[in-house]
Amino acid sequence: MGETVTGLVTIDVFSDLVCPWCYIGRANLLRALEAESPDLVAPPVQLHWRAYQLAPDTPSGGVGLAEYFQARGADPDQHRQLQARVTEVAAAAGLDLRFDRQERMVNTRLAHRAVAFAATGGLGTEATGQLMAGYFTDGRDIGEIEVVADLLSAVGVDPDELASWLAHDGGEGQVDADLQLGRRLGVRGVPHFVFDGRAELSGAQPVEAFVEALAWVRDPAHREATG
Repeated sequence: MGETVTGLVTIDVFSDLVCPWCYIGRANLLRALEAESPDLVAPPVQLHWRAYQLAPDTPSGGVGLAEYFQARGADPDQHRQLQARVTEVAAAAGLDLRFDRQERMVNTRLAHRAVAFAATGGLGTEATGQLMAGYFTDGRDIGEIEVVADLLSAVGVDPDELASWLAHDGGEGQVDADLQLGRRLGVRGVPHFVFDGRAELSGAQPVEAFVEALAWVRDPAHREATG
């Protein structure tokens, strides 16, 4: 499920909403689109926000972060160093990560379903940003229907319609389809970006990498020159 806008390129964005590198990659992609066109309301692309789950076995009610990382054998000092690094990289992308406000690791399936709902109204891009900001900056629990509905109401999604849709299993099929597509394409980590099915980028790439990928996809002469 995506949102159709004026343009030539389709970009499938595989990401998880609790992945900080996905948040950074998203920001850099949008900055690249802004560099091409100042009008971010209708960037010259077709964006498809695809669900991916880094920890699909997380309980539906979430789990405390300390317990989550302990179960995965994460070294506390190394984890703090990683958080410091990603916070610095995020700041350079204009994002404010507040790991001190996060208390739980959530199962992101519900939030991905909410993005699918928002995308039907052309608000998928806004929804991903709002949910990521809610989690990473405000420490909100995006595994809860009420929280997700409240967050997305700020970008124009009807909270009552969304809450009812989620309560009645709306979006389950779309999430399953995204996960299946990711497996078929060999996506093994996120963020992962597929441009028109012809070029791919993995990881939180810099703005320049997205600009180059867009130029390669759009311009046959550029493809011939760069191989």
